[in-house]
Amino acid sequence: MSETLSFIKRMGLVGLTYIVNLLIGIILIPVFTKGQPLEYYGVWVQVNVSLSLVPALTCLGLPYTLVRYLPGEKDPERIRESFYSILALAFLLNLVSSPIIAYLIIRYAAGNVAGLAPLLAVLLLIQAVYSVGVAYLRAMQKVRVYSMLMIIQNILMAMGVGGAVIYGYGLMGAMMALLTVNALITMAILYRVILDVGVKIPSFSYLREHIAFGLPTIFGNFSDWIVSSSDRYLIGYFLGVIYVGYYNPAYSIVSVINIFLWPLIFLLPARLSELYDGGDMVRIKNYFRYSLKYYLLLAIPSIFGLSALSGPLLTILSTPEIAENAWSVVPLVGAGVGIYGVYAIISQAFVLEKKTSFIARLWMVAATVNFALNLVAIPCLGINGAALTTLIAYILALAVTVRYALKFFTIPFKLSDVLKSILSGAVMYLVVSGINPSGMVELLFSVAAGAAVYIALIFLLGTFDGEEIEMFRSLLRS
Repeated sequence: MSETLSFIKRMGLVGLTYIVNLLIGIILIPVFTKGQPLEYYGVWVQVNVSLSLVPALTCLGLPYTLVRYLPGEKDPERIRESFYSILALAFLLNLVSSPIIAYLIIRYAAGNVAGLAPLLAVLLLIQAVYSVGVAYLRAMQKVRVYSMLMIIQNILMAMGVGGAVIYGYGLMGAMMALLTVNALITMAILYRVILDVGVKIPSFSYLREHIAFGLPTIFGNFSDWIVSSSDRYLIGYFLGVIYVGYYNPAYSIVSVINIFLWPLIFLLPARLSELYDGGDMVRIKNYFRYSLKYYLLLAIPSIFGLSALSGPLLTILSTPEIAENAWSVVPLVGAGVGIYGVYAIISQAFVLEKKTSFIARLWMVAATVNFALNLVAIPCLGINGAALTTLIAYILALAVTVRYALKFFTIPFKLSDVLKSILSGAVMYLVVSGINPSGMVELLFSVAAGAAVYIALIFLLGTFDGEEIEMFRSLLRS
């Protein structure tokens, strides 16, 4: 019980970090959309989408290798060698590739805004080093250090980027602020690593083993990105960058659901790897069972609630123009994000078995289907078409993952709990829709009323057993 409570507390800390990150992203929506050309926001979105993609490819999947191999490692020398060999290779690869990639992104996907390519090149290089540092913190389960640095990063970014836009420095100023903040946080992470393990010139002793694990994830990461983010590029190509400005606020609102997923994805790989290497399959199954159950119990009502409130939320956070064009995207994107969360938890079984090549092949198929459908759906259905094809790709990925995971790994799952949550969420949707809020006060009342209805129904339907209720009480007492 104490181990479970400790894990839940760490999840709460990572969840708080993600909430701050989400709030900063939401705060920047009105900064870019109210009183500014909407094209500015479209370019900003493209830049940030690129920062999430490029290092995942150019680092050869090696940062995630640290998360799989270091948690159970007791030899300090091997930890040092693994970290610095991966850091050195990631730096060299991105030093060469970042200028070329940055030029192509700005030229063909981000409005060809003069002067942004050099800044983006430096940002991509910093992001590569940053990703290796964050992977170390994840692998060594240094949750407090990670959370503190991420909260500071997001607060500084909001101040710097928001101030640059508000005071008329435009995209160039916003990019400079982002670069400065990211560089400072990256240096802070590296300083923490040096305090932990010291400094070492790597001999690349284990690099072949690490590349064998990490390389297949490149195809998986790229294909995953095609499904989750390439629609921004295609929307910009077919409909214009202004439609990216319509589409992304809806995605940002739906990101609320990831508050419940990100702590799991951040903590589970390292913890499960440690248990798996120790042969403790009983506790691994418990982690899977509770992770799936509580993710769905929180994600499902969020999908219903955000769908009911999509119009008012978008109007308050952005503009009536964006709300009118994007409110219908929210239910489709919400369902897709929820399904992806279930996939992300179950797919940890393949990571434990070191079957990263399966994940790569799966996402290559899903990405091909998604990209082909987008070529038809976006011109015909607009941004709703992009959301629909993403949902289809996630359903495909989850179905294949479940089928193959069950061949070598039993994942406990109760369909009755999901059905109870869907029923409770549907009732909540009707209540919130009936309120039809038009201002901030009414919106907050709608959220509170919806949450109260959902929680009451979940308990009335007997979703929690005695052990789980006792665990909640222990958590509250602690």
